[in-house]
Amino acid sequence: MFVTCVHFSPSNAQVSPRQIEIGVIPGGLRYNVTQFEAAAGEFIELTLDNNGLIPHNWLLLQSGKMQDVIDAAVALGGSGLSKDFIPQTPDILQRITLVQPGKSISIQFRVPEKTGDYPYVCTFPGHSNLMRGVMKVLGKSDKVSAPLTETSSRRLALDALGRSKVQPFPEGTREKPYIIRTFMPEPDLGPEVLANHDRGYVAANYNPGQGKDVPGIALTDQGLPAAIGV
Repeated sequence: MFVTCVHFSPSNAQVSPRQIEIGVIPGGLRYNVTQFEAAAGEFIELTLDNNGLIPHNWLLLQSGKMQDVIDAAVALGGSGLSKDFIPQTPDILQRITLVQPGKSISIQFRVPEKTGDYPYVCTFPGHSNLMRGVMKVLGKSDKVSAPLTETSSRRLALDALGRSKVQPFPEGTREKPYIIRTFMPEPDLGPEVLANHDRGYVAANYNPGQGKDVPGIALTDQGLPAAIGV
């Protein structure tokens, strides 16, 4: 009689992936998870749950390659939609194709063995400035913290002029500035549209289609002024 013994070790046993879910902040072009940690070589199942109003994708990238991938996605031009706005480049490590509103897509993958920060981004046109985050890869034995989440698309607009220490007035005077930079949707704005101008954190919710304010406010984002939030 022959007896065959098989030894099952943790390395060859079936391992269930750790679940990571990323959603969309309602009313804002932002993922609700801006950072999550993972151990080197960890098995992960990541779900993009699109609870927003427009399609989004999710691309995990090589470190330092964010802008290269964004530029490549823009270069797709009119063919972008048929390609889910995902360019063909080795700088993309993992991808979730366009997810329609109310839908979700999941993928499973092994985390890179190399520790470091791996950015992720949505490359749907106009989304990449805000819709991004980072996967931080730790050592195999390091403790993984809970993901960093956000519930609001609101961000304080940075005072770029103040931080630059540039004097906006003719030197030594308080006369009218000789340099002003602002963002206007159209030249003939009524005074009510300017009500929140220069407050730095909210902008009148100007609707260029109607040519007037509409109820509510449009929140600015860090470093990116809204229509009047400069």
